[in-house]
Formats: sequence, C-alpha cells, structure tokens
Amino acid sequence: MEISIKRNELPNKFPGGIIDKRKIYYSCYKKGRKSLVLRIFHRIKKEYKKYCDIKLNDEYLVDDFFSVVISGISTVDIAYVLLENNKEIVDEYAYQVFGLRNYGEKHKDIKYGFLDINKYEIHNNRPFITEHEAIMYNLHVRGFSKNNKKDSYGTFKNITERKDYFLELGINQILLMPAYEFDEIEKDGSINYWGYKEGYYFALKSSYSGHKDLTNEFHEMVDTLHKNGIEIIMEFYFTKTINPLLIIQVLLFWKKFYNIDGAFLMGPAFIPWEVIANHPQLHDFKIYGNYIDKSVVLDEKASVKCINDEFLYVSRRFANTKENVLGNLIPFYEYNKDINVSYLALHDGFTLYDSVSYTRKHNEANKENGRDGSDYNVSCNYGVEGVTKNKVVLDRRLRKIKALYTLLFLAKDIPVIFSGDECLNSQAGNNNPYCQDNNIGWISFNNSKRALELQNYIKKLILFRKSSKIYEIIPNKSRNKGKDKLPDISFHQDYGWYVDYERALKYFGILFVTEDKYYYAGVNFENISRKTAIPNIDNDKKWKLVLNSAGDDNELQLSEKYLTVDTDSVIILERER
Repeated sequence: MEISIKRNELPNKFPGGIIDKRKIYYSCYKKGRKSLVLRIFHRIKKEYKKYCDIKLNDEYLVDDFFSVVISGISTVDIAYVLLENNKEIVDEYAYQVFGLRNYGEKHKDIKYGFLDINKYEIHNNRPFITEHEAIMYNLHVRGFSKNNKKDSYGTFKNITERKDYFLELGINQILLMPAYEFDEIEKDGSINYWGYKEGYYFALKSSYSGHKDLTNEFHEMVDTLHKNGIEIIMEFYFTKTINPLLIIQVLLFWKKFYNIDGAFLMGPAFIPWEVIANHPQLHDFKIYGNYIDKSVVLDEKASVKCINDEFLYVSRRFANTKENVLGNLIPFYEYNKDINVSYLALHDGFTLYDSVSYTRKHNEANKENGRDGSDYNVSCNYGVEGVTKNKVVLDRRLRKIKALYTLLFLAKDIPVIFSGDECLNSQAGNNNPYCQDNNIGWISFNNSKRALELQNYIKKLILFRKSSKIYEIIPNKSRNKGKDKLPDISFHQDYGWYVDYERALKYFGILFVTEDKYYYAGVNFENISRKTAIPNIDNDKKWKLVLNSAGDDNELQLSEKYLTVDTDSVIILERER
C-alpha cells in the first residue's frame, strides 16, 4: 500500500500522535526549527524495525505546528521517534512511552506510541464530590500495594481491586502521587521513588501497569472508582523549564481523555493560576496547589484550593509542645474560613505514627549523612525512640493519634489521610524516603489490635463528618440560628463564650449549631483532665455521646454546664434542637 502524507489543516487540539480510523495524525511545535524527522517503526517479534522516515518541514506547517496526516501504514504495533539533525529528541507531548516498563532498570531505547482514540470508551460518570463531602486519600501507586502478594501489586489494577477498602473506610477522593511517565533512575544510579521530577506529562507510567494495555487498565480503574462514588486526582510536578501553555494542555488532556476529576500542581514552574482558575473547560475540574492567590479566581464555579502543611504543624505544636498556638489552631474551625485541604502527614515527612514514635529523623538508609529531610518535625516519641513493646507507650501513641485525627475531621478543610497512616504504618523514622523503593517506602497494612482500633475509629469519624454536615449549612453572612440566636460556631474554655489566647492552654470547646442539632466537641491535650464550659441551651433535650477518642468505654463526666475531657482526647456530643 502506498504511503500518503498530507498537511493536516486541522491540527490536533494537543500536539502528539494519534490514530483515528487507520490514519495517523501527528503534530509538534516548530519552535524555530527548519525541519524534523518523524521516524516510524513496526514491532516485529519484540523488536522495532524502521519502517519509514517522514520529513516535517514548512510544507506541513499550520500556524506554529508541523502537522501531518499519514495513511497507507499499518497502525498495529507501531512506534516512532523524533529526530533533529539526525539526533533523537524528546517528544514532550508523547502519549505513550516504550522502554520504561521495567521499574528500576536502566532504559536502553526509548520510543513513543500513537494513541488510538477510538479504542477506549469514556464514560460520563464523574461523581462531582462537593468540598463539604470530600474525604481525600493520598497514595503512591507502587508503594500502596507492593507488599501485597497478589500478581497485581504496585499497579493501577490493584487500586481497582481495593475499591471496597476505600468504601469501607469512607474515602471518596484518591490523590495519586506522580503516575505520569518518568524515568525513576537518576544520573547517579539512585531511584527517584516518588517521581517528583520532569517527565512525559501526557503518558501513563507504564511500570504501574500489570497489563499490556496500560491505558485500558487506567480507564478501568477510573471508571470503577467513579461508579462507586470515588474521584481521582493526579499530582503533577512541573520544573522551571516547563512552558505554562503545556501545563494547561496537560490538564485539558487528562480531563478529556482519562476522565480524571482534578489535579494537584506542584514544582517550581510558573503556573498560570489565573488562566487555569478561569478557563471555561476547567471550571468543573478540581485544581489544587501549595499556595494560590485566591484573588485571581474570578469564575465562581471554579474549584481551586490550597494544599499545604499549615494544619500539620499547628496541630503537632498544639499536641506535642508547650507552645501557645491556640490562636493558630482555632481559625481552622471558624465558619468564615476558606476551605482548603489539610492533613496530619504526607510523603515529605514522618508518617503520622512516626511523628509520635521518634523525636528525630533516622534517614541513614538515604546515604546522605543526615543532610536530607527536615529537622523540624514537631514530633515526640512518648518515652521510647522508635520500636517498643512497652504497652503504656504504645497506648499513649495511639491515643494521641486518635485525638489528632478528631481535630482534623472537625476542621472545616477537606481532610487527607496519607496512605498507611490509618493502620499505623511506619517508615522506621525516615522522614524523606524519596529513594526507598523497599519496605521503608512501601505501605505495611498492619492488622494489629491497635491498628484495627484506629481504622474503626477513623470510619466512625468519617461517618460523623458526613452525617453531621457541621459546615455545609453555614451561611456566608448570618451567624445566628433560629430562635436560640446561637452562632453557627462558638468557642469556649473555662467559661462559656470565652477563650484565653494569652496563655499556652491546650484545651477548649466548640459548639456547632446545625439545622436540627447541636454538636459540642471538648478538646484536651493537657497532661491532666480539664473541664470545658458548655453554653446554656434552653430546651428539654439531653446531650448524647457521639465519639470519644479515648474510648467509648470511658465514663462520661458531664453536667449541664461542663464537660470533663480526659488528657489527650476529644469528646463529641450531640443534642436535638
């Protein structure tokens, strides 16, 4: 069959190579170059054989694109490379990358694949979880299940298989650490396990797939999770050299072709937040960043939120130090706070369990002589550094974690669980396991009695957050509710309606008023029990216990005016209106 090459008068929305009805469409930016060569290969018996060279020059120029339509070539098992002056160059818009399939192995020969756009069916079934409903779970595709013994460990398929686990826990958003294609082998031979580096932003990471057709495997994961009410958010790390236009194209591509629900944009690149936040095709796409100037968001429908470590450090300082931080903590519970995303631990620091097990980092395995990883962890080992069998120490660590989780889920922000924290996963005190593709970096799903106790408690917390809707019905202006004229949220301490911000006190109470109920949370991280004042409510209803982070079997000490809260615990009460 004779090969036909024509100029594509309607270039692809996204540069790169696609297959549509047995024709190849390829576009790339000219970038001031006179010409390029598109070299096409056929795969024969596991080897790629050169099939033809197609010269891309001004004959095929459309605007600033070299853009061609190629017919007369079999589109089965084909690949390509791009050459400039007889040297292969990176195609940053490649949709498939061949040669990085085996994780941790040095690649020899990189080739790119064309994406057959008619091969995959996109289902219009995104759940559109609201900010008040969202419960986020952050995971590393490989590390999440690498310790499992199934054939599907470390893959997108395994995430699909674990849907029931997410549903039982109460998760409805999954935030994936970088799952676009990147070369994890650094120049010095070390492993970049996390993937926060430049990569092929339009291509899936092939080593995260156990199937020949990784695109289909990813589609099945997204589709299955969507059917079960779970959203998928992707992390992208953009380096300084990345063109802002590419960032926008990445978002549009993943939304359109992979049907994901949002993206967390990271890295030192210039990110065009104003354009992204107000882009008409992205108003229903969740956008996250570490720090975003919300004043640039003009589209009221846009979902643009910050994810940063502010709550992590404030809550740890409140729980683990004698510092006066009550004035920093309480704003996370105020009715007029902007909703962002908060967490107790994430990849770049101690796991939550390690934050109550180690007073200093233990990064010896990274072989950087202690230079890597933050020295500011605001952690405490509660008597023993690291692993111990001391029951008193272990019980206190669990007690502290349950109380911290209660603080997180009572806050207005979208809460994040870092994978493994719900089952007391430890990284052996390593607070920067960026290079640890081993048991340090992989999740160990602990089935100990304490781990199961924590999981069950988190399930109850999530159920409470979803059912109580303590923030969802808060008006933007009015702070009064019904006949009692009580504010939506109020703070209390030794006396009602008063909190002492001058002293380093570690206890307070919060009254939430919803349409049909009152909720009261008593918080105490002092070394002794404390009483928190309960405002007077003029009805004949009684307070009932909802949750006690110290354990429901602890005797409730409650009067009409005060709730006694034991050390390192949070108690939640409810009362009918």
